Formats: sequence, C-alpha cells, structure tokens
Amino acid sequence: RFPRVLSDSDLAQPRAIAVDPAAGFMYWTDWGSTPKIESAFMSGNNRKTIVNSRLRWPNGLCLDIASKRMYWVDGYFDTIESSNFDGSGRTLIAHVTGYHPFGLTKYGINLFWTDWSNNAVYKTSTRNRSSALHAHLTGRPFGIIVYDKTRKGGVNGCSTNKGKCSQLCLPESSSSFVCACGYGMLESNNQTCSPPEKYLLVADIDSVRGLVLDTLFDAIEPQTGLTRAIAIDYDPTTEDIYYTDVSLRTIQKFSVKTGQRKTAVTSLSVPDGMAIDWIGKHIFYTDTGLDRIGMVSMTGNGHFIVIYSNLDQPRGIALDLERGTMYWTDWGTLPKIETAWMDGSNRKTIVSGNLAWPNGIALDTKNQIIYWVDAKLDRIEKCNFDGSGRRLLSSPTDPIHPYSLAIDDSNLYWTDWTARSVVRMPISGGNHSVYATPFPRLRQPNGLVLHDSKRDRKSG
Repeated sequence: RFPRVLSDSDLAQPRAIAVDPAAGFMYWTDWGSTPKIESAFMSGNNRKTIVNSRLRWPNGLCLDIASKRMYWVDGYFDTIESSNFDGSGRTLIAHVTGYHPFGLTKYGINLFWTDWSNNAVYKTSTRNRSSALHAHLTGRPFGIIVYDKTRKGGVNGCSTNKGKCSQLCLPESSSSFVCACGYGMLESNNQTCSPPEKYLLVADIDSVRGLVLDTLFDAIEPQTGLTRAIAIDYDPTTEDIYYTDVSLRTIQKFSVKTGQRKTAVTSLSVPDGMAIDWIGKHIFYTDTGLDRIGMVSMTGNGHFIVIYSNLDQPRGIALDLERGTMYWTDWGTLPKIETAWMDGSNRKTIVSGNLAWPNGIALDTKNQIIYWVDAKLDRIEKCNFDGSGRRLLSSPTDPIHPYSLAIDDSNLYWTDWTARSVVRMPISGGNHSVYATPFPRLRQPNGLVLHDSKRDRKSG
C-alpha cells in the first residue's frame, strides 16, 4: 500500500533481488554496462558492491540464510556460482554449457534453475555439482521459488507494531530500523508521515497525484481509476481536493485526511476549468459544453450561473479572493482573456489578439500579474491585471506543449503534454526549462495547482 523508491542512482539493468529480513539486508543483480551484485540495508542505506568481476548477465539470485551464502546464475557465461554474503569465498558450482539459466532458488542441498534454451527447470546439487532435468515446460520460464511450509520466519526491529512507524518500517539490522513514507514526508518524530507543506497537485487523465518537488515521492496517496480528470484545486482550510471529470460531467471531491471520495457537483457538460473560493466556500467552474461560468456553494446553498453570454470556449479560471475578482481564458473563434467581479459584473476583456488556445491561467496577486499558457501556439506569457505589459516568457524554439500552470515566488510550473510531465522555469522567463518532477509515469497531465501551506495561494 505504501510504495517507496529505495534506490534510483547508478542502476542500469537491475534484475533479481533477495532479502534477509532478520538481518535487514537485501541483495540484487545488475547486468548493465558494469555488471555487479550489490547489497544494502532494506532501507536502501549502506549500499555496497560485493561482486563485480567475471560477470556479464547475472540473472537469478537466492540466499541460504543459515549458511550465509548467496547463489547466482550468469546467462552469458552459463554458470552457477556462490559466495559469502560479503562477496568473499566465491565458488563455481556448475558450468552449464549450452543452457541459458535465468531464475534460481535453493532447497536443501539442491539448486533449481529455469532454462530458456530448453524451456525447462533443472536441478543442480551443491555437493557433487551434477545437474539433471527436473521438468519440461510449455513456455519460457522466468522466476522460480520453492514453497516450503516448514520455513520459519525471522524477527527484526520491525516485528513489533511496525516499530511504531505510521507507514513503512525498514530494517537495517536484527534490531535497528528506520521509518519511511510511501506517501508524504516524515514528521519531526521520525515515525509519522504527512503531506509536505509544498507540493504539486496534478490531474492526470486517469488519476490525481500530489508530487513532491524534485523527488520520486508522492505527497499523498494517488487517486486512481478516474475516467478523465481535467481541472484541479483544493481548499486549504479542510485539505479537501476537488477535480473535474469531463467524462462523468461532474466535479469530484476527496479528503486527504480520510481518503473518502464523493461527487460535489453534477449535471455539468464539459467542466474544463475550476477554482476554489475557500473563503466564501464556493466552487467556480467553466463549462465549455454549455458556454458558461458557474458557482456552486460547498455548503449546499445553491448553484448559480455567474456568466452565460458571449462565451465561446471558456477554459481556465483563477480567483483573486482579496479583490473579489476572477479571470478566465476563452479559446473560441475570438480567443481572449477576460475578468469580472466574482458575481459576474464589471466584465472586461484584458487580452485579445495573438492568441489561439489560451488554457491554464495563474495569478500573482501580490504583484498583480497574470500568467497563461497557449496550447496551440505552445508558449507562456504574462501581463498586468489590466492587460498592459504583455510579455512572452517561453522561447518559440522550446519543444513544449503546455496545458495548465502554477507559480510560486521563484518559479513557474506547467503540465506538458509533449514531455508528459511537469516542467519548471524561472518566473522571469528563459529559454531553458528543467523538469520539476522526474515522474515519467504521468500519462496526460492536465490541471495543475501548487499546494503551499506557508504562503497565500497564487495558482489557478
């Protein structure tokens, strides 16, 4: 339930892995350009290379915990070898010429290994080192393990109440351990996990994720199995997250604290944009299908249409709660960016011309600056609240396809359909963009908002 990356550096082609839970160690093979066998604590700390010579394709690996020996097969040299857990005492068990060993396991004095050449399982004795056919298979065999109901479990520092860790307890010896988080970050007590103060909320096409900046960690447990999540925002007073689902034609809500998910708004058409008024407790949304901007009370006191005329394809929306104004993009036949008071009055067009598909929009309310992305022209721009001072921030040569964006004091972040990730650049602009999050598993990142509990929110 709590996945965590234990190591992500200096790994080329990691293959087999085996653990000694009672001692708190793990061992793995890597048959990349520098083949090797490594070990580390089960926390990922104390990493060491223990075998790095006479290897080419180290595949299967297994442990004999009682004798503190490890065994492995090499699919290039067609060998079965053994050594002590620290790599010393290396011994050739068998040279199985003409075979292609892959998986490996041990029971008693015998090693059982899978062979790709003959689609079979063979048995090799560790005493006389003879090999014999154990079973023919109909397809190519991969991993192999012996089921032994008499095998007894061990004890380590995580055996009792998970070491009082709220999520993960990772042993580092027979008695010591560290707590770790699959989602969120460790609090000062080094036991409890909670979301960090600052992270990015992303509406991927079929999930909602909270991504910790510059790491491989999730800030919150991902909400998966969605149909078509587009816009996203949150209420900082309750930590409830809202997102639009254009397939369901709804706005959904889920609680970070409880994990409960429910429908907040129904009977929409194409809710492409959304922003949360967390002071007045309202949900503002744009509906591209019905060409309107609506407002729904979080307390169930009503659903109102704020603007319904002269809208063609309303998309992104952002709120300036201090001044009581809203801003939105419209990429219809006459693309533009407009503003109005939050009741729909005092409506004005502030940007028109040289626009195509203005999508995501974000506000710097302190400096009264609007930022937006254009998904057809593939560029990022900004201007003052009144439309003056328009400036192009991204270079026309940048290979980007931005959809939504968010800002903080130093950086601008956007979801990018070309990179399928979240990209960052200095808020002052520049030609060079760097990835804010190394998350290649995003499918189609859409809406984006920056969660930052330490400052006034400036994203939309």
